[in-house]
Amino acid sequence: MKCPPYSYERLIGLADGRLDEGSLLLFDSIDSTNRMAREIAADGKMLALVVADRQSEGRGQGGRSWYSPAGMGIWASIVLRPNLSPEKLGLIPIASGLAISEVVERLQRVRIGVKWPNDLVCSGRKLGGILVESSTLGDRVSWAVVGVGINIFLAEDGFPAALMGRATSLRLEGVRNCDREELLVSILTAVVDGVTRLDTRPTEELVEAFAKRDALRGRRVIIEESPGRRHEGEARGIDPTGALLVDTLDGLTAVRSGTVVWFAP
Repeated sequence: MKCPPYSYERLIGLADGRLDEGSLLLFDSIDSTNRMAREIAADGKMLALVVADRQSEGRGQGGRSWYSPAGMGIWASIVLRPNLSPEKLGLIPIASGLAISEVVERLQRVRIGVKWPNDLVCSGRKLGGILVESSTLGDRVSWAVVGVGINIFLAEDGFPAALMGRATSLRLEGVRNCDREELLVSILTAVVDGVTRLDTRPTEELVEAFAKRDALRGRRVIIEESPGRRHEGEARGIDPTGALLVDTLDGLTAVRSGTVVWFAP
């Protein structure tokens, strides 16, 4: 089972004025939608959506590869120009993760959790991921790219061996009919609105919303902040900057970036 090919005209229509022919780039195959989106952002585009049916060099956090086979999921990147200070950059993955999880849950009727910093999880497995890249100019964010990967029709044996038992798809969660174009445009709308609202939305509200979907809260975790620098303790949610709070032997530590290398089941 595969998703039908994307229709350029239908995507434009579903976007209802958010996209035009100059801001939607659709590829049968590309190395990385985020790579293309960064080039578009550097050229000054205000809003753009880069979509591929397949990625040959899809990337996740830390440069790790992202398995992106043809017709099996959503592999896309959104170019944004949010009116934000650099201090709020850490909230973009949080706002994007919440927006996407709410859309998937509403349209596909599956419960989605968010695992800091950028994973979407379902039934304890990874359903999708978010990769945010950005640039600043002075005291403002110049642009941000939100890369989105969501597994839709992959079967259990369709994942690489390293991901089997750790990753899931909407199909494996019981979804039989998924309108990929409707889901993609709904994600675009939600992410744009969610990131735009960061300039005025009370951070306490965002922290509370994240807590309701937090897949790590209360669990023992090991976070690698940088090579040779790790934090081990109990995850206690996020702070107003989007940093993960870890209760370690040295006290409560705010980890602003890093990789979750282990967490208790």
